[in-house]
Amino acid sequence: GDESYGTFGYNVYFGNTLIGFTDKTSYTYTTTSPYGTYKVVATYKSYSGMQSDAASFTLEEQEEKITASYSGPTTVKAGDIINTSNIKIMSNGKDITQNIYLNIKNKQYQDIEDLLKYTINILFKCKYIKIFNENDFLNQNIFYLNYSNNDDYLVSNNRGLIDYEELQKIIISENHEYVFVGSTYYTRFIDYKKIKEIANLINAKLIVDISNISGLILTNKVPSPFEYADYIICTLNKQLQGTNETILLSNTNELTYDLSINSTINTLNTLLNVTTDEYKELINNCLINTKELQKSLEEEKISLLSLGTDNNLLIINTEINYQIKCKDAFNLLLKNDIIVKENNLGIILNTSNMTFKGYTPNDFYLLGKKINKILKEK
Repeated sequence: GDESYGTFGYNVYFGNTLIGFTDKTSYTYTTTSPYGTYKVVATYKSYSGMQSDAASFTLEEQEEKITASYSGPTTVKAGDIINTSNIKIMSNGKDITQNIYLNIKNKQYQDIEDLLKYTINILFKCKYIKIFNENDFLNQNIFYLNYSNNDDYLVSNNRGLIDYEELQKIIISENHEYVFVGSTYYTRFIDYKKIKEIANLINAKLIVDISNISGLILTNKVPSPFEYADYIICTLNKQLQGTNETILLSNTNELTYDLSINSTINTLNTLLNVTTDEYKELINNCLINTKELQKSLEEEKISLLSLGTDNNLLIINTEINYQIKCKDAFNLLLKNDIIVKENNLGIILNTSNMTFKGYTPNDFYLLGKKINKILKEK
């Protein structure tokens, strides 16, 4: 090269971030987030006008769960097509490439953001993703169907089943812009299609928070809202066993992508884990354990809200079953190292965390007996 331009070599980029310059044939970069796209651009160290486009990328190991490798050419020219058959994604030693197939035809290279967008399209049937925050629907006219109180659309407090006809009357009369459906306090299947039809009567958009049953939905154990919801909210650290991000998804409403590289990697790894046989087995065990806990309680003549469960939740109205307020029952169980949630409807038992920690159906059967004994002997 012309020495007046300085040393000839390569600028090295991670995504769009310049991480260094080298005049060698290799470059080492230490980072806590190595999984992603690296681009190499030929240049002069002190002169940026004589650049020629060239690109290469490396997919490296991301902690223990997910690894990705590329066995094709290490360098391609701008406009070249990368053969997707050279890319392999492994989960704990198992090839899951076909689960998340990389469609990078006619792209110069595939970055981690594009891969995440492709993944949410496959799993959630959504095109857009951003980090959810409390300001997203701030000051909006929202009807909350979160089952946390003695609402009119519940048939009765001791049954706790949604009355969709009554729900329709309320939503139409109040004329909200949004209908929000939660998943924390309802143990039965939700008819998302019916709720969407009701929302459409007043041109309201449907928001569904799937955080507490997200694993069940993504493994097809309970009905999915993806075909009907305008927005999906999902916290990754609940049933998906991920980090503390909460994401907002949509297929019909464009969202501005704002995930950092770390959030992108964390979200992708969490969602890839959902596709593994190991995770699907855990979710199936959640349902088995919930039914065993239900059996244990019903043997003690305990009536359950919503007449039982279709998911990983059970709700006991303690005022009806034990003549004790829900808050007092919550504190009593907490003193005995049993952690539950409580609201006006009762105490909420969630089997997910204990199942993920390896507890068996017999453990849950004994837990039901212990809960009954503690509350009965209050």
